[in-house]
Amino acid sequence: MKVEVTVRRSKRFVWGKRMWVDMPLGISSADIQKRSQAISEALHRDIEVRFDQREGLLVDVLERSLERTIPYAYQPAGWNVPIGRNRYGEVVHYDFQGGYPHLLIAGISGGGKSVCLRSILTSLSLGPKPLMFLCDLKGGVELGIFRDLAHVQVFATDLEGVLNSARQAAVIMRKRYALMARRGQQEWIGKRVVFVIDELAELRIWGRDDARKALKNAIKEQLNELSAKGRAAGIDLILATQRPTVDVIDGAIKTNIATTIAFRTRDGVQSRVILDNDRAASLPDIPGRCIIQQRSDEVIQAFNLPYAQARDLLETVQRRTADDRHVKKDLQAHGNTLELG
Repeated sequence: MKVEVTVRRSKRFVWGKRMWVDMPLGISSADIQKRSQAISEALHRDIEVRFDQREGLLVDVLERSLERTIPYAYQPAGWNVPIGRNRYGEVVHYDFQGGYPHLLIAGISGGGKSVCLRSILTSLSLGPKPLMFLCDLKGGVELGIFRDLAHVQVFATDLEGVLNSARQAAVIMRKRYALMARRGQQEWIGKRVVFVIDELAELRIWGRDDARKALKNAIKEQLNELSAKGRAAGIDLILATQRPTVDVIDGAIKTNIATTIAFRTRDGVQSRVILDNDRAASLPDIPGRCIIQQRSDEVIQAFNLPYAQARDLLETVQRRTADDRHVKKDLQAHGNTLELG
């Protein structure tokens, strides 16, 4: 179907040109957005199409290329954690107190997923210091740098530890709901909890004969409860995987996670699992290049935070004493619940 639109006016910016477009009757902004790839190819330029209630349909022709590497530099921003920069040169944030609860980070190995997670946890550790429950199913290799920080409540490296951690977080959630009901509150006012799992693919069930099927299902049940009800109780999930397939990211979890950071995927099938479109499969082979999806998709370059730099930055953060480590180990071994915050 041929669609003719009228460019009402245009204006140049440092990043390119913006056009204000009038659409014919019967054509919606969503129809134009679906054709954005064809428009981009016709113009030989990257474009962004969006609808503004006051200004109408905006088509941005982006002439500035994204940088291939953007060094991480910590800027105090509280719960509004910087993720990277977009083609407009703006810093893009994820707001842990915003309206898009929970975060999924996915993409192929080497795409930048682990560096992005490191950057987020470092910003939180330098800033508001939530109560962290860290589950590193790569044997502690990825998240070990955070292990001894004072605000890290639990550090799990196997499935049993993940289940115990999730149960503790769920108990905290229920106790917080009880306190909120007594106080007449709808949102938790106090310390937030950030519950992290990397690598989510370890929860995949390998057929009927999977010896750990019951354990994995129990973890998934806890994650479903936390993802569905945790936000109001001040509990945020960050789930990371390099295998974004339907048997890893099931419908129940995906339904309750409103923000996705998608690095390059192996194919369109994996991209559709996490974004409901093929765009992550078309990302260039540039570490850190990703799409952040909330209301819409936005291509950004995530900040690059090498391990050594993160380690140096975290030297200023308070660590647990030997006595603290002994007490927490005992609590975790007996399945007791840690502080509510």
